[in-house]
Amino acid sequence: CTMPSYAPVPYFVGPIVLPVLPVTGEPLDIFKDWLFVGLALSRRTCLSFVFAAIAMGILLGSNIHMRHQYPKDLAWMLTPVKQLCLAQRKESFLARNTAPVKLAMALTEDLPQACVQSLFVAIYGGSRTQVLFIALSCMKILACVVLRAMVLENEDRYGEAFEAKEFYYRVQYYILSAFLPDNPWTLQSQSKLA
Repeated sequence: CTMPSYAPVPYFVGPIVLPVLPVTGEPLDIFKDWLFVGLALSRRTCLSFVFAAIAMGILLGSNIHMRHQYPKDLAWMLTPVKQLCLAQRKESFLARNTAPVKLAMALTEDLPQACVQSLFVAIYGGSRTQVLFIALSCMKILACVVLRAMVLENEDRYGEAFEAKEFYYRVQYYILSAFLPDNPWTLQSQSKLA
C-alpha cells in the first residue's frame, strides 16, 4: 500500500528529538526526577528518606492529576510520534509548549520537584544547577501564562486566545491585588476582566 502523492507527510524530526531535550522533553524530565529519588535513597539517612518520599509523592500526585485532567495531552507528550500521525490539527512548537497541560505540569510537578531537589542539594551538597531547574520551571509557567494568547491569535484560534487572555488577566489581577491592593495597575487589570 502506498500513500497518495497529495497526502501530507508528517515531519518526524521534532517529535523524535524534542522529548529527549532537557527543557521540552517530559520523558527525560520524569527520568531525572526518579533518579533524584534513587539518589536520596542512596544517602541512607532519615532525612534523605523523607526527601525521597516527598519526591515520590509529588510524582505520583502529579501523575494522578494529569491522568484525570489531561489524558489526551499526556498521551501526546509521552508518545509524540504516534500522536503526530493521528493528529487532526497541526500545532506549532510554541502552541504545544504553552498549552494548559504544560502549565499544569510545571505547577504540579516541575516546580515542586525543583524546590525539593534544591533543598536536598543545600543540605547534602551537590550540583548548584538545581537553581537553574527552578528558574526553568518559573520560565515555563510565565511563558504558559503570558505567551499563550499571542501564540493562539497568531494561529487564528481566536476563541482559545480569548480564554487565554482572560486567564492571564485573572492571574495578573490576583497577583496585583495580593501585593498592591490600592495600586492603579490593580484597578486597570480589574477593568480588563470586566
